[in-house]
Amino acid sequence: MGRIPQDVIDRVLALHDIVELVGRSVPLKKAGRAWKALCPFHDEKTPSFTVDPVRQTFKCFGCGKGGNAFGWLMERDGLRFHEAVRTLAAEKGVVVPDVVGGRGDAPDVSKVTAIREAVALAQDLYVRTLWGPEGAHARAYLEKRGFPPPASKALGLGLSPEGWDGLIVAAKAKGVRAEVLEDAGLAVRRERGDGHYDRFRARLMFPIADVSGRIVTYGARALREGDQPKYLNGPETPVFTKGRTLYALDRAKDGIRKVGYSILMEGYTDVLMAHLHGFTAAVAGMGTALTPEQARMLARFAPKVVLLYDGDAAGRAAAEKNLDLVLEQGLEVRVALLPEGRDVDEVLLEEGVEALAAILDRALDVFDFKAGQLAATLDLGTERGRAQAAERMADVIVRVKSPIERDLLFPRVAERLRVRETLLRAEAGRLLAARAAAGLRRLVDGEPGGAPRGVSGGGPGAPAAVPVDPHARSRRDDLRRAQERFVSCALHLPDRAGEVREVLSADELEDEALRVVYGAVLGLLDQGLSPAPDAVHRVVSGDPEASAALASLPDDFPFDDWLTDAVRQRRTVRAQEDRRRAVLQWLAGPGPSAQDGPPGGAPGAS
Repeated sequence: MGRIPQDVIDRVLALHDIVELVGRSVPLKKAGRAWKALCPFHDEKTPSFTVDPVRQTFKCFGCGKGGNAFGWLMERDGLRFHEAVRTLAAEKGVVVPDVVGGRGDAPDVSKVTAIREAVALAQDLYVRTLWGPEGAHARAYLEKRGFPPPASKALGLGLSPEGWDGLIVAAKAKGVRAEVLEDAGLAVRRERGDGHYDRFRARLMFPIADVSGRIVTYGARALREGDQPKYLNGPETPVFTKGRTLYALDRAKDGIRKVGYSILMEGYTDVLMAHLHGFTAAVAGMGTALTPEQARMLARFAPKVVLLYDGDAAGRAAAEKNLDLVLEQGLEVRVALLPEGRDVDEVLLEEGVEALAAILDRALDVFDFKAGQLAATLDLGTERGRAQAAERMADVIVRVKSPIERDLLFPRVAERLRVRETLLRAEAGRLLAARAAAGLRRLVDGEPGGAPRGVSGGGPGAPAAVPVDPHARSRRDDLRRAQERFVSCALHLPDRAGEVREVLSADELEDEALRVVYGAVLGLLDQGLSPAPDAVHRVVSGDPEASAALASLPDDFPFDDWLTDAVRQRRTVRAQEDRRRAVLQWLAGPGPSAQDGPPGGAPGAS
């Protein structure tokens, strides 16, 4: 993401009144020149949250959170700085231009505005249809499933009209073209190209919102016998990306903050039923595998997540797959399994709140869940079975981000599997080194599906696009996270900043804001000054994006242990890569004669 021009940032900020912005979700009361309320970010009985209309800032004197309009969205919705700027810019119709270093995929503002208006029109129609004469059967179904009318209204549930063009006709009467409905994922172009038809017909409509609460698409359940598929989601659009959306996160974010963890479920009705019964930290994926971006969204609100899945084989497999991904994002994860053949709504409606609370209380940690899975699939009574289990557990351990947590897992796994801890640590070290080497090789060779670092794509005569590697984004995220940790170590361990400088150069950082922060660190070092966080902040304070990048850097992990391991791995990887390049150079020639042999004594050609 490239840097947003400062004049655009200033203009967006000037167009918004922070009292109005905060007042949308927090009941403010006038107190002198300012406004006060109970803080939305922590529990308190006496208001310590203040909004200052003169300074256009908010501040809680209890938990310390504060900032301007952008900071408010970043704290409330877990957005990054550029996301907050673009969100507020869209509200006022301000175009945020693509700049050098940007992704080049920012949607057209007018198109986004038209799509949002189309979705709002659809929501109005769907709600009116549900509560009109045509919706009697859908209302009966909802009540049978445990959603009384007040709950259905509060949740914004709706019903799509029966015919092929109910929404298209209603939209046309409001001056909205079918092409706009198509852009919004609400209409489908006929195969012959002559006209459109409604994507959703006679289905129960579950609105899906972004983290700010704006409806972006729908999940639709069939009500008529024989309609397939049973559940139908809207397609991706300029305002909706499956991998960057979590169902009900807009409703759950405050609940997640309050209890300190999120509950990841599988179905929309399960999530809504959980919310109605007080489990307000519940969210769900979008019917596909969890993505790193979704896991990071959860991490913005709490460091822990409970995976609540069915207890059958499919549910356990889904839990195991998502557990690995969540671990890699640095979250503490536990797994709670429902009784086989039971859904969340069945447990709540038939057994009550206490039954679901007990299931969550019995959630297993990483070790216990994985050990149970291995015991069910491998014969741990044999040496081969234990060896296979040890290899798989080593792969699990290296996914755990916390060095302390990893260290505590080694003896538990070794004792359970009756293998030597030293061998288990050696296997984990091998896996870590292999991952690091692969990551560096991708940097040297260029990411699959994209141009190598420093090379821009597109333009006349550019080569055809390479198919995107589905894992490329995850790898880039891992790389970005490691780079952020290196910079954090330089900030919080000034006496070891030289080690960071040795293994991380500024030109390795693809994110410009992070590169500005690291540049400030290196500049202070060159002047013989300590690159402590307050000193770096003074250097970058004039750059909003760099300031935001500095504020978002991790500050709550064991720096010393992590840096020691990371520096050792980087040195090892660099030595391996130096040798690899030397061998390739020798093979390519010109260079030493054949009898001299390749560098390091590699076997020569016969």
